[in-house]
Amino acid sequence: MQDHRYSELAIVNALGREFARAAAPRRSGLAPWRRGRRSLVVAVAGLTLSVAAAGAATGFLPVGSVISDGEHFLPEEGDHVVVVTGEAPVSGPWQLEAYTSGRLTVNGKEYQAPGHPSLDLRLTDPPEDLIEQGAGGGNVFPGTPGFSRHELPVSGPDGPVELLIYGSVPESAESVRLTGAGGFERRVEPQQGPPSSPGKYWVIAAPASLDGGRVSWLDSDGQVGGTLDVLYSPSRG
Repeated sequence: MQDHRYSELAIVNALGREFARAAAPRRSGLAPWRRGRRSLVVAVAGLTLSVAAAGAATGFLPVGSVISDGEHFLPEEGDHVVVVTGEAPVSGPWQLEAYTSGRLTVNGKEYQAPGHPSLDLRLTDPPEDLIEQGAGGGNVFPGTPGFSRHELPVSGPDGPVELLIYGSVPESAESVRLTGAGGFERRVEPQQGPPSSPGKYWVIAAPASLDGGRVSWLDSDGQVGGTLDVLYSPSRG
């Protein structure tokens, strides 16, 4: 599959993130990016270069790894820090990265300012027939402070095959619950990020057939602390 050029990818990412931030607080910062690996320079704090190289070769980078620069990084974009890793049933291994947004201008007009907290979900070794490599966007949701929700619908040759939903939660969150039509429910425990990117982060893999999705975080007493709608639906992808 052919790689995207930097300018095309930058415009798609930045427009998706900027327009999402300007919309209602429950709008997603989703900006899917198609397959085509970034060129990465990786530094892993506290680990040897040989361990980092082995991780890169297997599509896995340990939590705390720092991804610095690369051909698809925007000007002034911050280093990406791997905050959580895991594996989805269909999409395979993934890593969640925290960073600050870079600057994007098109024909002299600024579409994205630098310095906004952001998250990227990267598929590190997806099956060959999958299209997307990952998605990202701004991670500040004013309506639910500390709680964010992003979505990556993963597609194959015949359409959507899996929905990955991800974000951050307040420190008091003990679980994240996804519900949907027909009584669907799935829960995950949020994970602590590394010292360089403190906070709690979560990723839930859901079937592409999920409809009417809502995601909530719950405290230690099982009380709901915040809820966000899932924008994806199988009818529109």
